[in-house]
Amino acid sequence: MGEPGGKNKPPAEGRGSGFVLVVDSDAQSLVIMAMILQRLGYLVCTANAADKALEMAHYSPPSLVIAAMDLRGMTGLALMHRLRDEVRTAAVPVLIMTREHDRDFSKRCGDAGAAGALPIPVQANDLYQAINRIINPRSRRADFRIPTSLPAMLNGRALDAGAGEAVTNLSVNGVYLRSRTTFTVQTLVRIDLTLHGETITAEARVVYLSPAGAGNSGLSGMGLQFTSISPRGREIIRAFIHTEVTHGLAPGMA
Repeated sequence: MGEPGGKNKPPAEGRGSGFVLVVDSDAQSLVIMAMILQRLGYLVCTANAADKALEMAHYSPPSLVIAAMDLRGMTGLALMHRLRDEVRTAAVPVLIMTREHDRDFSKRCGDAGAAGALPIPVQANDLYQAINRIINPRSRRADFRIPTSLPAMLNGRALDAGAGEAVTNLSVNGVYLRSRTTFTVQTLVRIDLTLHGETITAEARVVYLSPAGAGNSGLSGMGLQFTSISPRGREIIRAFIHTEVTHGLAPGMA
């Protein structure tokens, strides 16, 4: 992966148009947030001060500004108001990040005109959801999904890893798996996953099929959407996704 703000082409999961400008006076937090965003598939630019952010946004208005509340020289909300005062950046949405996050803060940000507020440390899926809601509201994919190669059980049968069977994509709302056995769309199935040493059992609906030969394994595939899963199961998946996205990053922010 390239450095934050680099010229790497984003993966297919990203929006593919525009970029996100991140503003934070904390150098470590700025770098880590930029790296997380790149791993989520977004083009990223960074600024470590409000005046630099204003200059960059004026030169090339971003699709979204994510600003820490505490910046050198002004608050994140003050930066937002400065952006509103410029014709070129008046319509740019702003997300505010803070370690002092609560309902009152979120309401204050909303009343001030911010697109939303995020608590620090930011969870990868929450970050993806917030950005997707703002700059790609018509997207059919509400949750971030990560590529995986996970063992699982389908209707009580263990997937055969040696034959290429596996869960190959995971989100908090469902999975994609390669299997020798597929079911018709709308069929309900049971899937068991073990993540971080805990087993999750969920009921899922087949929402689409991929024919044999569509992937490298030559196996058929199914996209499954969870219809019944415990809150704890979702939390385990969220934590697993966040761990995968932030692997190798400093723990203070990630």
